[in-house]
Amino acid sequence: MEDEYCESHLRKRLKFFDQMCDQLVCRDCLLTDHQGHKATKVDNVVPKAKDRISRIKHNVELEIKTNDSKRTEAKSDLANYDLSVQIVREELDKIHQELAECIEELTNETVRELKRLAAQAREKQQNFIRELEKNMRGLYKRERSHVRLWNPCLSISGFELRK
Repeated sequence: MEDEYCESHLRKRLKFFDQMCDQLVCRDCLLTDHQGHKATKVDNVVPKAKDRISRIKHNVELEIKTNDSKRTEAKSDLANYDLSVQIVREELDKIHQELAECIEELTNETVRELKRLAAQAREKQQNFIRELEKNMRGLYKRERSHVRLWNPCLSISGFELRK
């Protein structure tokens, strides 16, 4: 501070602080350009300014620590979130795989059951067809026996049944 000189009054040291203009001034400036302004000796202002700067510095340091702590906590939360997402993704993949296997098993069971039912239906149809063929053979036999019985009688009348 002692080495600072006024730009207007070159040989005069800046020994006063003009509170209205918020700047350092010399004694001559205070009596001319800054006349009537409230001013304090620099020796009185510097300790207060140092104390104020010290308090501001302390508050800034506390704020930095708080922000660092919050940043560290946020990073930890983000890492936990990423881990949780990975765990959920793995669980979903496992469930998906289990569902796919279950669906495949149910599909295979359904196909086997459909094949079994189709085989049963085919068996019933074949049995029904055999029964129909048996009945048809019986009907043909009866028809032939009827034709044999009735043909002699009908031939007299000029009518003949097919054999």
